[in-house]
Amino acid sequence: MISMALKCIVDLGVPDAISKSPEQPVSLSNLAAAIPLHPSKNDALRRLMRPLTHAGFFTTTAVLAGGEEAEDHYSLTTAGKLLLRGDSVNTLLRDRLFLDATTMTLWGMLSAWYLYSADAVPFEAGHDGASFWECMEKDPAQKKAFYETMVGDSKLVAGVLVSECREVFDGVESLVDVGGGTGTMAVAIARAFPKLNCTVFDLPHVVAGNRGELYYRSYTAFCHDFLFFGDTCALLQWILHDWDDEGCLKILKCCREAVAGDEEKKKKKGKVIIVVLTPKINLT
Repeated sequence: MISMALKCIVDLGVPDAISKSPEQPVSLSNLAAAIPLHPSKNDALRRLMRPLTHAGFFTTTAVLAGGEEAEDHYSLTTAGKLLLRGDSVNTLLRDRLFLDATTMTLWGMLSAWYLYSADAVPFEAGHDGASFWECMEKDPAQKKAFYETMVGDSKLVAGVLVSECREVFDGVESLVDVGGGTGTMAVAIARAFPKLNCTVFDLPHVVAGNRGELYYRSYTAFCHDFLFFGDTCALLQWILHDWDDEGCLKILKCCREAVAGDEEKKKKKGKVIIVVLTPKINLT
């Protein structure tokens, strides 16, 4: 319910209407007029806003207008601001990517996947064994949305990484962003640490269209090409979740060899930085 309500308010443009309104917080009636809704749907909008307020995307205040009944007024929270269309780090595209009809249909097939399917993931079961990546290559619109989503997510994570986690770059002289796409994360790091040499490492078709303030290198055989660098730091942002345990171990072993250092050449040992998106947990 929360996910689909979120998709609905994004499609309606509710976050943008609240942000642009001169009235803050915005009354329900003014919000309905700004969208604009069908006149019969004003109370339905209030019901739609209720679970999303509870989920933390909006705050609500009941305001008395003269002798009339109190009316709900809404403001955006920090989470709600991430839904704005003009925000450079918004999650709008990601929400649409994962809440579109094709993706949501797969959830209805989940129990059948557990009971009857030998496919590795539900997506493949719903697409005749084809992987997400194979389907994306055949759908230019989905491919565009996916890469734009990754750019938006990287902007958000990069801001946190270079401001709140600067200590992880202590002693790092060169860094390779593995699977770094268009270089959003690497650019942010390079600008925050001007003396740090950054390289983006990705597939040939991704690297081909990207040139600028970074060095881009394409790979075909991961370990062979990656070990070629010998950088002091390997950055893996949202990479390992795409692989099974065996694949993750192979990647991490390659990274360890690449940053292992060389005592004879007096090359310092490096580090591997892994960025994941996870709920707050207690690691003991």
